Amino acid sequence: MRYPEEFCKKVIEQAKNQGIKPTARLFRIAPNTIRNWIKLSKGENPEDSLYHRPRNRIKPEIETYVISLKEKSPTITFRVIQSVLKKERNIMLSLEGIRGILRRFGMTGDCYYPLRNQGTPEIERGIKFAESLISMSRIEEAAKILNSLPALPDFTILEKIPTQMLTTRRQVEQLGAIVDKLPKKELLERAKELRKKCEEEKRLYTAIFAAAIEVNALNFRGFPRKVELILKKYTRFLDNLPPPMKYLFLSECYISFIRKPSLFPQEAFRNFLRNFENFCKNMPPGDHRIMWYYYLSGAFHISGNINKALYWMEKLLCEN
Repeated sequence: MRYPEEFCKKVIEQAKNQGIKPTARLFRIAPNTIRNWIKLSKGENPEDSLYHRPRNRIKPEIETYVISLKEKSPTITFRVIQSVLKKERNIMLSLEGIRGILRRFGMTGDCYYPLRNQGTPEIERGIKFAESLISMSRIEEAAKILNSLPALPDFTILEKIPTQMLTTRRQVEQLGAIVDKLPKKELLERAKELRKKCEEEKRLYTAIFAAAIEVNALNFRGFPRKVELILKKYTRFLDNLPPPMKYLFLSECYISFIRKPSLFPQEAFRNFLRNFENFCKNMPPGDHRIMWYYYLSGAFHISGNINKALYWMEKLLCEN
């Protein structure tokens, strides 16, 4: 929620006189929001809340290089990245160090949501500060903070930022947050535009996420031939892709495959349902189960396996 500047000043003044917690109860505002308003009123620079790596962490230029390798080649392994770093940059980085970089940027699948991470204290602080800036209508400063974060645990906050203020990856994530809020024609146009933009910038990993959104819109508009072309384009990246990204993309493509199987190579989905089900069976507890059980139930339903569809729908309902 955004608050008028005069209201913010009134709250700050009240907090200085009466204390933060009583003021928070009086105005029904989170105490941390008021604390951040007070910091801003003292002239503290929002730049200080940009994402900062701990001193003992890998240099930012190395992080950037590792991420660029993963973006250009989504199926690249930790060992290959390690080898490229040694050969091209004369840097020896452990496999765990490489994994840590990719995990922070939401590119390992550990979070069970594509492009997200599980959050860290630094990231949470950045998000809270961005929320405070948004509440004070300081949108451009909030966008700068959000753009500086490696990955987000949730994309909802991006809905409050104008698209043009966000980086390409944040724009794709923003579209992911509003998939169900846009007309499918507009969704299709925006997803296609972002996918091509990602391809031009050699962000193929992020492009797969945009492609999944594009396929979702194509399914609603009834264009299985176009879905087949997108699947054909990205099939080569699927074998070693982190499971959340892989199954998000394939579960969308599977809808068009069932509707028009003659357009698709039969081997593309030969073991899809079995592998997708195993992925869901081995999933640890968490909110992510709701999304994946919904997708799996839908996949079984359109394939005609109603018993399996009902089974996974019941498991989904137990998660709520």
